[in-house]
Amino acid sequence: PRSTMDLAARHILELALPFFPALADATAAEWWAHCRPHACGHQMHFDSDNEGIGGARHPICSCVTFVEAPDGVGGPTLVTNQKLSSPTLATKGWLVYPRPGRLAIYDGTYLHGVIPGRGFEPDAHSSTATKQRRITWMVAFWRDIKLRPFGPDGLAGSSRPMPDPGTEFEIGKRKYTWQQQLALPAADLLKDIPKETPKPSALPQCHGIWTKVGENHGLVDEPVPPIEQCYQF
Repeated sequence: PRSTMDLAARHILELALPFFPALADATAAEWWAHCRPHACGHQMHFDSDNEGIGGARHPICSCVTFVEAPDGVGGPTLVTNQKLSSPTLATKGWLVYPRPGRLAIYDGTYLHGVIPGRGFEPDAHSSTATKQRRITWMVAFWRDIKLRPFGPDGLAGSSRPMPDPGTEFEIGKRKYTWQQQLALPAADLLKDIPKETPKPSALPQCHGIWTKVGENHGLVDEPVPPIEQCYQF
């Protein structure tokens, strides 16, 4: 491992392997993060290599870790049983509510998203209130994925190789230093990190994920629409 992110991804891989044996064939971990205000959700989408450009390719499994989850801030992650290959739209889903340290692991082919937080943000009307955030760290495990190095503009993008955490990374007119905060601590510090076995949690299940609007109301029982017409990757 070169960074604390490598250690975290390896730990999650070990936790997920009993539930997803195909992870024994994983060769890469792709990770990213979200920092969302209370009322911000995330549209329903499929995780896919390079945002689905050139066709959808899904990871073995995707994982969501709740890094910061202030009480009452933000909504749950919704994971459905809908795949691109499904003959009909999703018939059920599971809600993963924010809790600090909570980890959700699910089939990388499933349609999912984030429900916006309900009502007002806690203490939203206080003059001294600080804007709290729902912060999550995601990692997807792949059998294979193409690394896409930074271009001359230095912009971020899909499946970029992580810059060396031991130094600044400068490309074009951009300089990145965030990776230096993820450098591994001294080896003697790592040995004191306690190892705890996570406790599985029962998840609320919801039915009727989709509802018709317009002339015909009721639950949807129709074929899945083409990916380019409806979903974001």
